[in-house]
Amino acid sequence: MIISLLPPPVLMHFLFALLAGFTLLGDAQDQAGFISIDCGLQPDVTSYTEKVTRLNFVSDWTFVDTGESKMILEKYKGEYQRQYSSLRSFPEGNRNCYKIKDVSAGTKYLIRAGFLYGDYDRRDMPPSFDLHIGSDLWDTVNISDSKNTVDKEIIHIPPQNHMLVCLANTGHGIPFISTLELRPLDNAAYQTQRAVGGTLVLLVHTGSIFYKYNKDFYDRFWYKWQPQNWKTLSTKLPIIDSEGIDAHYNIPSVVMSTAAAPVANGSLIFRWPPSGISTPVDAIAKVKSTYGLKRNWQGDPCLPKEYSWEGLQCSYDGDDKPPRIISLNLDNNQLNGTLPVELMAKWKKSLLRLSVNGNPNLCASVSCKKKHSVVPVVASVVGTSLLLLAVAALVLWWRHLLRNRSHGLAKAKFTVGQYSLELRNGQFSYNYNDVLRITNKFERVMVKADLEQFIMVSILLRVHHRNLTALVGYFTDENNTGLIYEYMANGDLQSHLSADNSSVNILSWKNRLQIAIDAAQGLEYLHHGCKPPIIHRDVKAANILLDEKFQAKLSDFGISKTFPTDDGLTHVSTVVAGTPGYLDPEYYKSNRLNEKSDVYSFGMVLLEIITGKLVISKTNDNTRLNEWVTLILQKGLINSIIDPRLQGNFHVAGAWKAVEIAINCVSLNSTERPTMTQVVGELKECLNATKVANYAEETKSKDSSDQAIPLNDLLTYGIASQPSAR
Repeated sequence: MIISLLPPPVLMHFLFALLAGFTLLGDAQDQAGFISIDCGLQPDVTSYTEKVTRLNFVSDWTFVDTGESKMILEKYKGEYQRQYSSLRSFPEGNRNCYKIKDVSAGTKYLIRAGFLYGDYDRRDMPPSFDLHIGSDLWDTVNISDSKNTVDKEIIHIPPQNHMLVCLANTGHGIPFISTLELRPLDNAAYQTQRAVGGTLVLLVHTGSIFYKYNKDFYDRFWYKWQPQNWKTLSTKLPIIDSEGIDAHYNIPSVVMSTAAAPVANGSLIFRWPPSGISTPVDAIAKVKSTYGLKRNWQGDPCLPKEYSWEGLQCSYDGDDKPPRIISLNLDNNQLNGTLPVELMAKWKKSLLRLSVNGNPNLCASVSCKKKHSVVPVVASVVGTSLLLLAVAALVLWWRHLLRNRSHGLAKAKFTVGQYSLELRNGQFSYNYNDVLRITNKFERVMVKADLEQFIMVSILLRVHHRNLTALVGYFTDENNTGLIYEYMANGDLQSHLSADNSSVNILSWKNRLQIAIDAAQGLEYLHHGCKPPIIHRDVKAANILLDEKFQAKLSDFGISKTFPTDDGLTHVSTVVAGTPGYLDPEYYKSNRLNEKSDVYSFGMVLLEIITGKLVISKTNDNTRLNEWVTLILQKGLINSIIDPRLQGNFHVAGAWKAVEIAINCVSLNSTERPTMTQVVGELKECLNATKVANYAEETKSKDSSDQAIPLNDLLTYGIASQPSAR
């Protein structure tokens, strides 16, 4: 048996004679103080007992607020215990941290992080990344394949009742973690001169290949090791410790029953490389949760330097002094409230550079508290009054407009023949009273169209789907031609995505995904639910209408085309029609139309939904949206792609998936594009993942503490708790 601690470089000589002088050792079952975290455990499970070891594992929901839950491939699950079946990956941010709260300051812990890649991302690209304890480098995790676990262990004495375990992206793949475990040790065991003790290597010379809990009281891992030229010693007799050597280590009896000795009176020599651990610095606690900022503030704010927090600048005055925050940038974060006196005093003394531009409701003056009870009330009353007047005026104007329009249209019809005008669609006919009833006296939208388009309209009047705008008929007389659609209260999608339109509410990420699913389902029905199939040919954001509940429906079927499939045709040849930017380039070049042309157009719409940008840039270079997104994707900057008006409020994994779907749809080769059935299924997966993440966030918010940060924390770091994000 060999026990070794590894921080400084040492040349260690061991002479083993372990077969005498030890007390009788037993196996313990107590899990007091154990923290066993199954990282990425599915949302419907909060805890469980592992069948083999009987260890109690809990979900990592309460320990981390970033990352994505993933499952390894099924073929790898049967080889390992349950905690290795799931994992949490971190595609966003340079560093992401677990905050372990239930630890005892000053207690020595064995910390173990476990990793099993299991090809969870279906890319067969095992990553490499760094592991940190707070600001200290713990080790580099090198994953070599999909099927083998990697375990990292370290001994650490936390100075506070919480600690951080962080994963840092080094540019060699997405960091992930399968399990994180803490085991309290006897403080007299494994003596070191530093709080961060280094890696613990436990080797058993012979016998079983692997021992852990419940054979070992502290759940240490014991591996078989039997180098050449060693003499093996073993016994089946009880091991007696007459001098109490094992009092602090509690080594399992199965381990102590085997030993090694050098051959021919030689020595046993072991060498380990030096550790790269630096001086630890206490982390700022609760800053991110207090401000509610969507920034990747993880771990220590200043250390390591390459992972210092966004918006902060730190002063590094030497190894003997902890870093100090000297600059804080909180621009454009929609903060409201009053800055604390202590923070302002620090700023006035030039000890902290503070920037709060773009926060109109944030008060940076001591006198704000006196005014702040009056001004908002006055502003609220005045604003409400003006709003009511504006709404009343708008309602009166709108009624007047409808009355005049209805009267004018009615007069035009009466000249043709009172109550006798007949509207035909090939199968049905409507008289004038029918039109008045269907259009609610012409208050519903009426879109002008050419009479030759009604050939396709006659087909669409027989099509019914919840995601297709209902075309109730058309009207024509000697002066007017028009289509009659159902009324859609929230207009078209393009108006809601336009950054220039400040009169509409910004669509949430969840709403955007639902709208995309609705539109995709409408197209899927045209392609696969109609006989013969129908190709829309003009799928664009302006042709996706939203009802009062923001349910999306495809509209404007004026240039739609049927696609006969009975003769085994793969396409139809037709004159190119559609809207620039959405038009399938393959169809444009060949005049060959099939359902994949609609898929391309939908892909461009999906990119619009994701980015909030136009499909063709208004700049001089006329950059196409799909080209711009592809360029940004190559840099791995998902945050730069998503509509900035969402202010980071989106599910990262769902965003990546949605972008991937869109890029597949706009492939230049139509055979590489998915079908609309596949698109619908994948978009639903994105939405479900977003709902699960939102539920987890809501659950975590309910359980989180609302306690403010003590103001004396400002003396070191210059951050306070008063402002809050709306």
